[in-house]
Amino acid sequence: TYTVEITDPVNGCQASISVEVEQNIQPPAVDAGTDLILDCNTDFLTLLGQAQGSGPLTYTWFDQNGTALGNSNTQQVDTPGSFTLSVLDNGNGCESDDQVAVIPDIDAPVANAGPGVTLTCDLIEYTLDASGSSLGSDFQYTWLDENDNILGSGLSYMVNNPGIYNLEVLDISNGCSTPSSVVISQDIADPTPEIIPLGGLTIDCNNPALVLDGTSSGPAGMISFEWTSTAAPGAVISTQPTVDVSEPGTYTLTLVNNQNGCEAIMNQLVLENVETPDLTIANPDFLDCVEAEVQLVAQDLNSTSNTTITWTSTATGGIVSGENTLLPTVAQPGFYSILIVNNANGCEDEATVEVISQQEFPEALAIPVDELDCVTDEVEIDGTSSSQGSEFNYNWTGPGVVFGSTGLTPTVNSAGVYQLEILNTDNSCISFVEVVVEENLDRPIDLLPGVSPPPCTGDPGAIEVQAIEGGAGPYLYGINGGPLSSEPVFEFLLPGTHSVMVEDAIGCTYEEVVIIPETDPVQVVLDAEIDITIGEQSQLFASLNYPASLVQSIEWTPSDNLSCSNCLNPVASPSETTIYRVTVIDENGCPATDDIVLRVRTDIDIYIPSAFSPNGDGSNEIFHIFAAETENGIEEIEEFIIADRWGEIVFRDENFQPNDPDHGWNGRMKAGGEIFNPAVFVYYARVKLINGSTQIFEGDVTLIR
Repeated sequence: TYTVEITDPVNGCQASISVEVEQNIQPPAVDAGTDLILDCNTDFLTLLGQAQGSGPLTYTWFDQNGTALGNSNTQQVDTPGSFTLSVLDNGNGCESDDQVAVIPDIDAPVANAGPGVTLTCDLIEYTLDASGSSLGSDFQYTWLDENDNILGSGLSYMVNNPGIYNLEVLDISNGCSTPSSVVISQDIADPTPEIIPLGGLTIDCNNPALVLDGTSSGPAGMISFEWTSTAAPGAVISTQPTVDVSEPGTYTLTLVNNQNGCEAIMNQLVLENVETPDLTIANPDFLDCVEAEVQLVAQDLNSTSNTTITWTSTATGGIVSGENTLLPTVAQPGFYSILIVNNANGCEDEATVEVISQQEFPEALAIPVDELDCVTDEVEIDGTSSSQGSEFNYNWTGPGVVFGSTGLTPTVNSAGVYQLEILNTDNSCISFVEVVVEENLDRPIDLLPGVSPPPCTGDPGAIEVQAIEGGAGPYLYGINGGPLSSEPVFEFLLPGTHSVMVEDAIGCTYEEVVIIPETDPVQVVLDAEIDITIGEQSQLFASLNYPASLVQSIEWTPSDNLSCSNCLNPVASPSETTIYRVTVIDENGCPATDDIVLRVRTDIDIYIPSAFSPNGDGSNEIFHIFAAETENGIEEIEEFIIADRWGEIVFRDENFQPNDPDHGWNGRMKAGGEIFNPAVFVYYARVKLINGSTQIFEGDVTLIR
């Protein structure tokens, strides 16, 4: 109870009043409900709260983060967590709350479809294994294909096709499931066999063995090889890529792909061709002097076609003909062997037979006694070392048998080949021998004269025999029919014709006419006259009537202004007209002289312009003296003067060379002065030449602006 008392301060009167204040602070009673469980079977839960209070109630749900969710006593939730129901009693403003828990049960089971494998020819089916998944009676296992078609259930499932297989594991207790996939691939590609025969596919005598090569089979490096053959039933003859084959038959290559166990087979037929000729040779007749040749008779009993026949013999040149047939003709005793080869397969046979000779030939031997030469015109041939007796007949043939053609010592008079034929009349065997009778043709056929002409006109000459072609020394020499001697030099001979003779050691002679020529007079010739301009030079040419190599000395006079005074072609550069004389003496001391006049003109090639323009445009700015580049006669410009029309000198320079702008006039009165206005000026130039004389050049020049 609350009382208020009021006092009037004027009169002290009081009054009071009381009021009763009641209290209502009772909070509402709130119940958020019992805790709930959220699992994979439930998409959401409804929270149901209850409350009691003194007035109207306001409900508010909050999640565990304090976020308001709804304003009724019910609230749907789809996540686990702690949820709060706050209730406001609008009658007294009191507020109360309560919490309810949503407990999750959404643990997914473990799903493991197992490892993937590759189906091969060795592994044609495979059991999928889910034992790595969650295990127990609360779990259900379902197998599906890649299109989610159900294939089966349980922890395992047998497959024999490639593809993607899906496993779904379901926890029955909470409805949660987990998928897992496994990929089953397949490798059933067969290897590719390839057999390449090395050396053909037929065993014969050329190729008694061959190789079957399987190295080109594939895939390379991933296969195993196994060779079998009908030639060795039941046996593996090789496990290498190649196999050596020496027997005919069918050879089988079995390939196994080591990666997938798949295999492939290839067969190869190997043939055989060993047909061999079978030779026999009949006994031949004997060789004698009547039957100089016999025929050998060989036979192939197998009548092999397409063969090559070759005969060989111990007797050189014994086979006359038919050396590549079964019936050759032979002419020498010895052993004869035949080889017959089947060209189709290289198989061969051979046989040998002996040919016996009953020939006894006489011995024929002969040599010449001498040789023919320019002295000996007949020689004898000695055949006495040949077989002799009454049973032998002799006959000589040749180019010059003089007598004795039926004996052993004939006389001949011609060089050449002579043949002696000896006949054994007892067995008609004949022997021959050839002998060459030579003629010594080595006799003097030429001589090399050395002629020494007279040194100068009117002198005597000489002849020397320097060499002789042919014959044999020592030699004798003579001239003009005189006696012979061993001296080959003839002196003090007048020019003209002379007969020289030589004789060799055998006595053969050779004669030749030799001429001693008249000696031409020594001559040297110069041009009569040459004109040059002062400062120029000219080469003097002295022409000789004999080789320059024969010149002993050369002298030019005067020697001034010559490049050389002892050569044939000096270069002269006189500054005034000069007469030069050359004197030439040859190796024999014979002299010759001639003169030439070198006339020097004093004209010089100078150019002085008639105008110039010192206006700063860089062209024709300086007035100066020019001379040709080839002008060599100027020593210097002694003086160069320029004056105006009243005679006042405006420019002067001395002692300089032409073609030098630094010694020219720039159009100004003096250095740094103003350029004259356009006008005509006169010039004077005195030029000194290299010979000391001077020339004057005068004229006018126009200055242009």
